[in-house]
Amino acid sequence: GNGLTNGNGLTNGNGLTNGNGLTNGAGIGGYSKVPLIRTANRNAMAATVSAFLLLFAGVSLFFLWDSNETSQITVDGKTNDWNGIKKFRDNDDFKPENSNIDIYETSYYLDNVYLSFYAEIEEPIFATSSANILRILIDIDNNPESGFMGPGIGADYLLEISGQNQAIVVSNLYVFDDGNEITDWNGFNPLSTINSRSIGNHVESQVPLFDLGITKNDKISLLWQTNDSYGSSDINSVIIGTDGTSVTVVEEIESMKKEQIYYEDNGHHIVIDGDFSDWMSANKYSDGVGDVPNQNIDLVEYSRQIYNQDTYYYVNVEGSILNGIAIPRDTPRNYPSGLANTGSSSAISPSNGGVSSQQIDLPVDKNTDSIRFFVDEDNNEETGYRVQGMPIGAEKMIEIEGVYGIITKRVLCEFDGELRNSWSWTSCELISAAVQDGEIELSAQARGNYFIHLISWDDYKDSSLADAYMPISGRDPYNTITIDGTDDFESDEKTSVDSQTWYMTWDATNIYFGSDMDADGGGGGDENALAIFIDMNPGTEDGHTASAYDISWNIDDAIKYDYIAMVGKIDGMSEGENGIKVADCSGGSCSWTENKEDHSDWDANIAWGSGINELQVPRDWDDSGSIDSDEFPTDQNDGACFTFALVNTGNSWVWGSYPNQDSGSDVTFTECLYWSELNADVDDVFSEVEVIDEAADIPEFSTILMPIVSVIAIIGLNYRNRRKLE
Repeated sequence: GNGLTNGNGLTNGNGLTNGNGLTNGAGIGGYSKVPLIRTANRNAMAATVSAFLLLFAGVSLFFLWDSNETSQITVDGKTNDWNGIKKFRDNDDFKPENSNIDIYETSYYLDNVYLSFYAEIEEPIFATSSANILRILIDIDNNPESGFMGPGIGADYLLEISGQNQAIVVSNLYVFDDGNEITDWNGFNPLSTINSRSIGNHVESQVPLFDLGITKNDKISLLWQTNDSYGSSDINSVIIGTDGTSVTVVEEIESMKKEQIYYEDNGHHIVIDGDFSDWMSANKYSDGVGDVPNQNIDLVEYSRQIYNQDTYYYVNVEGSILNGIAIPRDTPRNYPSGLANTGSSSAISPSNGGVSSQQIDLPVDKNTDSIRFFVDEDNNEETGYRVQGMPIGAEKMIEIEGVYGIITKRVLCEFDGELRNSWSWTSCELISAAVQDGEIELSAQARGNYFIHLISWDDYKDSSLADAYMPISGRDPYNTITIDGTDDFESDEKTSVDSQTWYMTWDATNIYFGSDMDADGGGGGDENALAIFIDMNPGTEDGHTASAYDISWNIDDAIKYDYIAMVGKIDGMSEGENGIKVADCSGGSCSWTENKEDHSDWDANIAWGSGINELQVPRDWDDSGSIDSDEFPTDQNDGACFTFALVNTGNSWVWGSYPNQDSGSDVTFTECLYWSELNADVDDVFSEVEVIDEAADIPEFSTILMPIVSVIAIIGLNYRNRRKLE
């Protein structure tokens, strides 16, 4: 039992090399959570004996001395000895349905030998036929990050008292093993039985100080909690300190929440700060509300944005995200097997109404809720982690856990399993995340198709629906450009070729083009414009190949212009020869407009020495009210080929182009820039373009089923640019 080789002896428990010896726990360096002495009549001994273990050169000596001090509190269920001792009212507005567990008032008394506890319940807590529980969470170091993470308190010890039919059946003290995660309710180990009594509405209990490894002068924090076996519970509104101070549970949790916001600002539109206003314009996807009973993991909306190497994720739930629960068990930790707990268990199996609620076999957390983002980086569902009900194979996983809205875990991990359904994740690194009420935002360098999975402390699950799953690998939402001459293009939406900068991106409504040319050419009567030549159906015979402003196009006699758009100072235009001029060439000849600025869905800025030239081209080119297949649809299977040129329309001179071509008065373009899709995949725009110079290079559209994920290198052409200034 308590000899030298077992329990608290030299080689085990609290001896020299383990437990509370010199190098661990309660040796000379500090107190332990495990007491130094155990006897059959340990409570009586506490009133008369104290002990210290002194270690000198490997020799253990016990010094014992008598103490005749007795406690003011006698644990007999009577309350007269608590007269004059300050009591703390449970002042919150919450009222459990079961008044037998409704905490009314609590108190404590600390003397040289004991820490005594008092609780008054609205109705007798142990008068029912089912087992009710009174728990007291004890924090001896006032550190919420050690011990079990209760609501606003790090419980190093747990006193659990349970009874039924007018009797206390168990009264035990437990110590938390700090080798466990702070959210692990099973981290408590039994330490000793404790003297407790209850008469009527009152409960008394008493713990020897050496059981807790403390003295009268130490500040201890205490919190009372109750449970019945039907799922109802109550928590005292105040965390009581033995130094006379107290703080409400709500205040302490809010303070911890603020400390757990991991702020990140990389200069992008999204800032990780718990203020979700920067997601208001984001394109969000919806999930069915009410498909799981637990609102705190009932997914409502989710979204993602990508900026350079950073990917930002957003989730909103119906209730409070990462809420968890204070105590994940409504039955006592230990109960005599001969006494049946006649109350109905509140443990409920997940309903079949959820989305794949029983198919995805993931670890169940402790008192925490969790959210996981599985990311398929190689766009291959046959590689990475995958289980039934998840439509992707994930190379990376973002895992966020929390309780009370406080983040306890926030990591990005890599899959490292030989079996695809094995839970094997390595190389985990911390990421930034912030939570407020029902929303969470986070940032991680993990992009690709993704799948969201939420799981509650009680094993309910919700996921992003299969029909809401979108294979999106780019920026979401689009980067909508303001046409004002300022550069609000992202870095991947621009490229520099031979001292000229070209701009292009798109959103759901428009295609945006730009250049940094000077439309006036520095004076001298130049009439400079940015020209965009567009083939919406590469590889087909429709369109135009003849000259336009003495500029001709011929790519393997197969790719022909469908549209031409020009912006700048254009020869022959009215309105001061400045503006937008476009041609529809899809019918085999080009039909030119005079000035498309007359239409509200077209817009342009012309740069006269400063700013940039910008052109907004609507996807609905002909203003018909619908986007036709030969215009700019958002389908993933529809692409377009573009050539950009800087032209002097007054003297029919090409002085710059991309792809690069020789300049001159009569230029035949032999290459174009091919984008396979103009949809939500706005990611590394100028790295995902393919330079083609013959029809054979155009991909078969029937084979393009998923977004391009790999980066296609742009073929570098080092032609000279020539510019003629009159």
